[in-house]
Amino acid sequence: MTIEASTAAGLLSDGKALRVFGSSDYLGLSRNASVRAAIDRALNDFGPGLPIGTSLYTTTLHVALEEELADFLGVEMVALFSSGAVANLATVTELARQREVVVDSRSHSSLVAAAGAAGASVGVLSPDAGSPIGTTGQAVLIASDGLFAINGELADLVGLSRATDGVKDVIVLMDDAHAIGTVGTGGRGTRGRQGGVRADLITGSFSKALGGGGGGFVAGRRELVQRVAAQSPYFWATSRPSPLVVASALAALRVLQHEPHLVSELEDATVRLRQALTRHGVQFDSPPTAITPVRVGSADAAKAASKQLRDAGFFVPAITPPVVAEGQASLRLQSSVLHTAEIIDDVAAEVAIVLSHRA
Repeated sequence: MTIEASTAAGLLSDGKALRVFGSSDYLGLSRNASVRAAIDRALNDFGPGLPIGTSLYTTTLHVALEEELADFLGVEMVALFSSGAVANLATVTELARQREVVVDSRSHSSLVAAAGAAGASVGVLSPDAGSPIGTTGQAVLIASDGLFAINGELADLVGLSRATDGVKDVIVLMDDAHAIGTVGTGGRGTRGRQGGVRADLITGSFSKALGGGGGGFVAGRRELVQRVAAQSPYFWATSRPSPLVVASALAALRVLQHEPHLVSELEDATVRLRQALTRHGVQFDSPPTAITPVRVGSADAAKAASKQLRDAGFFVPAITPPVVAEGQASLRLQSSVLHTAEIIDDVAAEVAIVLSHRA
């Protein structure tokens, strides 16, 4: 799908207006007037970017975002990256040295790929199974999404913490890209939702709830963040996020802190969507987040259903292998505060029609 424009009403693709249920703009901040004004100011002050090596400069915008995000997340330090995927790659490959690494295979592909690049084991972590983590006697790095984008489930960080009891040297890395801004007190993510669980490092992206502009970060214990920034070429040999991206993310973070009710509004929109799907007889998985998967089955069936919805004026993506297992393809609906009750009922009705035609 080629997008021609993004408007307050949705997307324009091939001359057709689409109402969007497949976007990570959960809080609608990509359309926020303060966010857009901040981008305009940054463009005036810095231009589209600074063609200077990462190790040679920073800007007042970058410093402000690092400091304010660290305060928001309650961590010691933040370092900014060109994307969330690069932040994951840098962090895992640097900290994997001389460690046993365990990565939940349901996590973002960048975490799984980084584990592979480091020669690490990759598997679904099952803390309830009773198998301890760190059985080789080595130090351990555990990496997992906080909120799994493929199905909207939250990682059991409490269980993971219990599973590492007795391991002398363990680092817990959590990719909270889809959780920050959407779950937890004031949108502070998975730790805010589950209450005081351990996460030595948090990675994330500004391409989701925080404005949608791209760029990423690693946050957490100062000595670990400093190590990644100093040693990983994925930090010092790549470009910083542009001032426009940083201005967007900083403004979005400030809006979220001044308007924490947006998180509750997102929860309300998610409840309305699930109630509407139920009224129209659509069965769905029900994780406690803004991602609602509707199981379809085969990849071909899910892709065909997504196309039918697009033809009807809705963008609802199909999630297919290898992202999910064979036979587990689904339609993934993502809620947003921009969704009105009328639009929510319309998409639920259309999903029901599409699925009934495929039954």
